[in-house]
Amino acid sequence: MVRLDGFQLRNVIFDGVGIEYKGGPIRLENVYFVNCTFDVQHTSEGQEFAKATLSHVPVTFQIATHP
Repeated sequence: MVRLDGFQLRNVIFDGVGIEYKGGPIRLENVYFVNCTFDVQHTSEGQEFAKATLSHVPVTFQIATHP
């Protein structure tokens, strides 16, 4: 399982791994998810992440640090 919270990733391909996102700061640029499973926390940040992941290939997404 790869937890994405706190990471800045560019030009990465995740293939066949479990992806976890709990709503923390994140920056993804040109990231691909191939045959992955997702565990996403049910928060507004999690919903934004899920929407970006499902609607764009490759994924480009950012959540800044929490106030």
